[in-house]
Amino acid sequence: MSKGASAGYNRAEELRRGLAELGQELPDLAQERLLTYLDLLARWNRVHNLTAVRDPAAMVAYHLLDSLAGRPWLPSGPLVDLGSGAGLPGLVIALAEPDRPVTLVDSAAKRTRFLVQAVGALGLERVEVVQARMEAWRPPEPVEVVTARAVTTMDELAGLAAPLLAPTGRLVAWKGAWPEAGAEETAVEAVHPVAVPGVEGARHIVVARPGV
Repeated sequence: MSKGASAGYNRAEELRRGLAELGQELPDLAQERLLTYLDLLARWNRVHNLTAVRDPAAMVAYHLLDSLAGRPWLPSGPLVDLGSGAGLPGLVIALAEPDRPVTLVDSAAKRTRFLVQAVGALGLERVEVVQARMEAWRPPEPVEVVTARAVTTMDELAGLAAPLLAPTGRLVAWKGAWPEAGAEETAVEAVHPVAVPGVEGARHIVVARPGV
């Protein structure tokens, strides 16, 4: 178990309970690695301010469970996470699904340095970190799913995701309140309200097929 996982309110138990409420199961090793990721993030946050949520008692809910809440609507296949920041949701998804190829794209050097260190420390062999502007970067081959959490509007996301996606691909976006102005132009296929354990406020997972 990762250092500190049993401290205070018991993060490991909160993660197990939250996964159960989301209707998801993860092996013990995956859960341990998710908590190790939080340890790494907490250490970097002291110096680099990577995320607004810094309270260890809130990180399981707002970082791990919120990122995992979108998994039921992710198509299979290679995934690109735009504006990955500290790896939310892309790195969390990679820890839950280590066989899935994942590319984490962010323009900020401090964030990509953290992502590179975390990927190495966690032994994620199928994860690539790219420092680039979202509008300028292209993958070697089109991918099946593009994710984004708390990144710009749905309309702008659709424009960013369309050149990256295969014809069968989908954009899956983590959103708060819904509907969103301009979203009717983004070929939204489905909007899924989600209740994330420990997270206050409205949460929606929005699935779209940009360019169709």
